[in-house]
Amino acid sequence: FQSYTTDIVIPFNVAPLNFKLLNPTKRVSVGDFSFNAQKQVVDSLIVKGRSSYINFPLKKWKKLLACAKGSYIEIRTFVQEKELWIRYQPLRWYVAKEFMDPYLMYRLSISEDYTYNHITMEQRSLENFESKDLLDNDLMGNSCMICRILKRIFHPILKN
Repeated sequence: FQSYTTDIVIPFNVAPLNFKLLNPTKRVSVGDFSFNAQKQVVDSLIVKGRSSYINFPLKKWKKLLACAKGSYIEIRTFVQEKELWIRYQPLRWYVAKEFMDPYLMYRLSISEDYTYNHITMEQRSLENFESKDLLDNDLMGNSCMICRILKRIFHPILKN
């Protein structure tokens, strides 16, 4: 999980920024609120749970960010420790109006002894966490896929 701070800028089409609280807790409640330019709440998303993991529902997250485009969302986290509810310092994330390229291509190397064993070229959606294999060296007789050449195949307009 990423370590999030306050005052960051996120694209409006990014996948939910799920997180885990460092201290185990019995119960947690997280409120996300979208604000407009006049600092009025225009949408909210409440997530409650009984573990330290906070996972935002994708559709509700997308709606929250769409409402906050060009403004910000505020994350308010409360945890229950024994009988008391403790409020963490809220996080404020600015939501950009600009669109983010929704895909990331990367090489995944699974190795146990620092030599390549199994390598795939994968594509991951930054909007919803879906990923798929583009190439798999197992299907190519375990030969080297020469990643620099593959970059040119998938992005022919790029030059060295």
